Amino acid sequence: MTTLQPVTPPALEHAINTCLEKDPDARWQTAHDVLLELKWIDHAGSGAGAPAVTSRKRRIRERGAWMIAASALIAAAAIAAWHFATKQTPRLIHASIVAPDKAVFAFEAPNGPMALSRDGKRMAFLALSEGKNLIWVRSLDASAAQPLPGTEGAVFPFWSYDGRYLGFFAGGKLKKISSSGGPPQVLCEVGPQPRGGTWNADDTIVFSASARDSLSRVSAAGGTAVPVTQLDQNASEYSHRYPWFLPDGHHFLYLSQSFAGGPERNKIYAGSIDSKEKKLVALANAPAVYSPPGYILFVRDRTLMAQRFDPKRLQTIGDARPVAEQIQYFTGTSLAVFSVSDDGTLAYHNGAGSNERLVFLNRNGTVAQETNVTGDIVGPRLSHRGDRIVYALLDQQAGGGDLWILDIGRAVTTRFTFETGDETNAVWSPDDSRIAYSGEQRQGFRDIMVKLSSGAGASEVLFSSPALKFVTDWTRDGRYIIFQQADPKSKTVNDVWAFDVQKKTAAPVVQTRFNEVQGTVSPDGKWIAYISDATAQNEVYVQPFGSAGGQWQISTGGALWPQWSSNGKQLYFRGFDSKLYAVDVETAPTFRVSTPSALFPMRSRVAPGGRGWQVTDDGKRVLVDQALQDEVPVPISVVFNWAGQLKK
Repeated sequence: MTTLQPVTPPALEHAINTCLEKDPDARWQTAHDVLLELKWIDHAGSGAGAPAVTSRKRRIRERGAWMIAASALIAAAAIAAWHFATKQTPRLIHASIVAPDKAVFAFEAPNGPMALSRDGKRMAFLALSEGKNLIWVRSLDASAAQPLPGTEGAVFPFWSYDGRYLGFFAGGKLKKISSSGGPPQVLCEVGPQPRGGTWNADDTIVFSASARDSLSRVSAAGGTAVPVTQLDQNASEYSHRYPWFLPDGHHFLYLSQSFAGGPERNKIYAGSIDSKEKKLVALANAPAVYSPPGYILFVRDRTLMAQRFDPKRLQTIGDARPVAEQIQYFTGTSLAVFSVSDDGTLAYHNGAGSNERLVFLNRNGTVAQETNVTGDIVGPRLSHRGDRIVYALLDQQAGGGDLWILDIGRAVTTRFTFETGDETNAVWSPDDSRIAYSGEQRQGFRDIMVKLSSGAGASEVLFSSPALKFVTDWTRDGRYIIFQQADPKSKTVNDVWAFDVQKKTAAPVVQTRFNEVQGTVSPDGKWIAYISDATAQNEVYVQPFGSAGGQWQISTGGALWPQWSSNGKQLYFRGFDSKLYAVDVETAPTFRVSTPSALFPMRSRVAPGGRGWQVTDDGKRVLVDQALQDEVPVPISVVFNWAGQLKK
């Protein structure tokens, strides 16, 4: 004030500065307090607090300035008194939300994170209950969440701008449903594996229709979707995903994924519904969301970061700062499990890893034998002789995993791989002398590796390509290693491939416009079973291996990870209800299967890093990486006024 208004009396300047104090307790508390202060200044003279005597002309000038400043002060004090009486500085509050009774959160990579409504009053999330994956809605001031019937099989829920509706993907369609319940409405068709949506105030929805496509837009009333971004072939882009509208309702953030160099080449862009122009915002391998009054939130090395962001200039400001650690993150899909609202509410899920034990179960689900192997286990595979188990043991802190081998008879575990990357999806050669697996030799890409099962010598790269590859089988004749990969030259997400061990070449076995994964060949080498989402839901299919022929759908209620019996007369798979199923198979004179029969429910994990179970060759037992009974499910963490912690 002294610099801007040198004629302001010191006492009045003190009163004004008191009004502008940053500490609420140091301000005048009411307009009446200000009025009393002004009366005192007037009674004491405008020069109260001033040591020198002034001239008459200056006193007149000072008196006028005093009256103007006093008027402004009264107005400012009145506004301040109202403001601070009605809006106190929000406190930083932490809370937790547990999963609904008899349900578990379903944040796995295909499903998507929780979604906070724009006003921060409600949360939508996916949870699995009684074999059904549904959207649940919970008011943050309520004690329980409620399921939304009609959202079975939903993925990636997101709120309308006004909070009246939820958008989601199910059955190959983008749908919306009233947040209070009712029948869902189909908005448009989508492709396989959609990756999120966002809804603005003008009822325009921007969404990812497929994991291998650009972003599209459609009216919230439904209609024909049109592209709103364009993949840059020169940059080897293959996916635009996880859109998030910015405050103007025209621009949005999204994640661009590229085959050129792996995750370090993935980027956050700002796009627009008015043109296909884009602006680079940051290098990142996770979605970014905007949070008023001017931050973007994203995950880096499983730490949630906040960085100042100018939504008008579409650029970051300053350095990013940590907000929360150990955020659940899925590397294969670059998905981080968190959400934020406009009122400063933050929700996230910690992913400290699973805790399982390798056990053998009888065909009725009872425990036949426990092993001494515990931890975050993925993809156990029993050797053909039945004396050893190879498995991946994940280290969530390091963000990767290594292969280990258990000698069952001696109860001794030995580390098998020592590479710096991530090694998963191990399979045994027919004579158990070698192990093939998926190895992350280059960040973001996985190659097919092989190593002597004795552990001697170094690993050998069998097949390399700029894509994620997951090994799923090694044929009984030793000729082919079956794996799945996303071919950079195709528009499909994943296809089943075979690597010819003799010729050192690879070729697709099942490649359509849909996703085909988890291929496994029958013991006689004539048939291949695999998972396809041709019906917009993962199901088991069988077709001839290496020759033309028909295709048979085996499951109907959703399935994962098929396995042939050792004699080829049965086919096993895990249902979406987490039960192990068996199907009788006849191949002559024609291919025929029985109705699937449920054996027992399993508590094994569902992960891209390998099947979580295996039926033994004699068919009497099942090896399972079983979740420990005493494991406490991780709740959702909620932070009110999350930005307040940045001021500490």
